[in-house]
Amino acid sequence: MAVGGGIDIRLSRLISFRPVQLDYLPTHFSPFNITNAPGNINATKWQQNLRYSAGLSFRFGGAPPPPPKASCSVAPTEVLPWQGPVKASLQTADFNPKHPITTDWKGTGGTVNGDNTSATIDTTTLTPGSYTVTAVVTDPKEKKMNSASCSASFTVKQPQPPQVACSATPTTVHPGDPVNLSIQGSSPDGSQIKDRNFSASAGSVKEGETTAGGQRGQFSSTAVLDTSNAPPGPLNVTVNVTDVHGQSATCVATANVEALPAPVTVVSESLISDCEFKNAKKLARIDNECKAVLDEVALRLQHEPNGKLVVVGYAQEEEEVKVTEVEGLRAYNAKAYLTGGEAKQQIDASRIEVRQSEDRGTGSKAQFYFVPEGGTFTVKDTTVVDETSLPADKTGAPKKTKASKQQAAASTPPAE
Repeated sequence: MAVGGGIDIRLSRLISFRPVQLDYLPTHFSPFNITNAPGNINATKWQQNLRYSAGLSFRFGGAPPPPPKASCSVAPTEVLPWQGPVKASLQTADFNPKHPITTDWKGTGGTVNGDNTSATIDTTTLTPGSYTVTAVVTDPKEKKMNSASCSASFTVKQPQPPQVACSATPTTVHPGDPVNLSIQGSSPDGSQIKDRNFSASAGSVKEGETTAGGQRGQFSSTAVLDTSNAPPGPLNVTVNVTDVHGQSATCVATANVEALPAPVTVVSESLISDCEFKNAKKLARIDNECKAVLDEVALRLQHEPNGKLVVVGYAQEEEEVKVTEVEGLRAYNAKAYLTGGEAKQQIDASRIEVRQSEDRGTGSKAQFYFVPEGGTFTVKDTTVVDETSLPADKTGAPKKTKASKQQAAASTPPAE
């Protein structure tokens, strides 16, 4: 029996150096006979031994080779259908470098074309979703462990439609007024815009200039809406934009068309009557003939209670010399008769406006103008009379001077 152990220092896969090997070796000899010896000798023998050894160890054969390996990758991992192709790359390990290998590429979508190191996948016909490409590598000369496979995935993204916004300026117009349209848009996918179409609920649109933005897919456009034939009410302009890949979006700009206001008819005064002042001593006195005219004027005011009366007084130049503001006194006395004279017409004083003519020499008279409700007095060269500044003597009697008194005395016949 031998029991022991040693230490090996590995020099290579097949050779190791053993500096020490110690073994315990006991031996036992069974009883035996020694012939030809004086008498028969029977004996049993035991021996105890320690054995040391050193040297080199040689190994033959070895572990089986590792199985072949393959790994795949794709770039890019996300792509829009038109951004392909996707490129797949293959890396292999532990194949016999002296043997040629074959690679079979397959995919869950798209056309795959490849060689022993790479492949391309055509994505132009793929719908949005996730796809996988697989490579199977084979060493035809090896009978065992002669193949490896790998796969990689990529995603075809859903195309995004353009984004577009539009506005109208001004938002309120009259028929025939132009409306300026502003359109701003972009493509999340960076696609160029191919078409812009305008549709108006009324009127016609003329497209202006289009300018590309600072980034691919951005743009701005202008247009002008002609509202000449548009009826009153809301007017919508729909703008549709389409990119080169058929994705589209719309926006709506709204303006309100207001009907033109009806022509304003200017209602002015109408001359309804006048009266002459013939009293040479009292230049502003209302005589019976003038009172009759004022009675007719009062009836007109009573029948049309929402209208008003404008009285314009006139005077000759020589009358103005005799009596200051005689034309104003004539208009004032006419108003006084209508508001509280002996005929008791009782016309509201607020409905009567007193004016005087600035044109001297047009006669000794007063003219009466009726102005209907909402009307405007338009006669020129007349001014409103300040009734508080009129002379205290409203009859218009000339002031008596020393010369006039002498003249009156001379014209008076002596008493008999």
